[in-house]
This record gives sequence, structure tokens and C-alpha cells, in this order.
Amino acid sequence: MKPALALAAAAAMASFAAPASRAADPAQASVQAEVAAKPAPECFFVRDIRNQTIGGNHVIYFNVRNRETYRIDVSGPCLAAAGPSDRVSVDSHGAGGQVCGKLDLEVRVLGGRCIVENVSKMTPQEVAAMPRRSDPQDLTLGFHLKPVLGGGLTH
Repeated sequence: MKPALALAAAAAMASFAAPASRAADPAQASVQAEVAAKPAPECFFVRDIRNQTIGGNHVIYFNVRNRETYRIDVSGPCLAAAGPSDRVSVDSHGAGGQVCGKLDLEVRVLGGRCIVENVSKMTPQEVAAMPRRSDPQDLTLGFHLKPVLGGGLTH
């Protein structure tokens, strides 16, 4: 009789546990769906910027790792006097030089500091729709780093 009691007790415990686990599943599924719905931040390292171009009074495009294009929107007049090939100075306030959002990036052009409003990775379709002269992947000016003997980098 002991095996029958043990089997009955196990079945009873399973029936009590099943509703509790089912009740937790919707909440857990909701949290998992929320996490999956949030896109991971698109981050890059300042050291991976290979080129740049100024795309207007409030837009700078960066070529990152020679395969990604990031759009940087700025406010204020910092780009008003700058031309498409003027040098852009960038620095990161993020961990290890990483840029994941607007607060991680400092941009200076012609000695003036720009207020960064948005940092976004462009889709291949957005890059394809850009005028060729604005695409930083097509330019040869700007941040073009070349390795030298001894492991250093030169501009």
C-alpha cells in the first residue's frame, strides 16, 4: 500500500503544481515578449569610424568598420559653416570608447561642439537611397586609419 500512497501523493502534488506553473507562464511569456520586442542597442566603437561626411545643417554620416553607416543628428548651428568634407572630431563618453546612444558621443566641427540629438544605424535600404556624394562609404576623406609597423595607427 505504501507504493500506492506514494503514487497518489505524487499525483496530487503534480495537480497542485500544474495550475501554479500555468499561472506563471503568461507573466513569464509577457516578460519574454517584451524583451524580444526591444531591439538591442546598436553600438560601435569610435576607433572603428573609417570615414565621415556632413549631410546638411543637422546631419553627419559615419562609415563604421567599412560596412555600416550611422546617422548622427545634431541641433544648433554647429554644422552651418561646415562643408561635406570638413573634418569632424569625435570622442566617446561610453565605456571603453563605445557609442550606444546620444549621450555617449561628443562631436566637434570647426572648433565648435555639436549637441547630439540622435545616433542611429542606417538600414541597407536607407544607405542605398542616399545621394552618392553623401554616402561615407564612397568617400576617401576623413577618418581613414592605416596600420603601420609596430602596431600603431596613423591618420
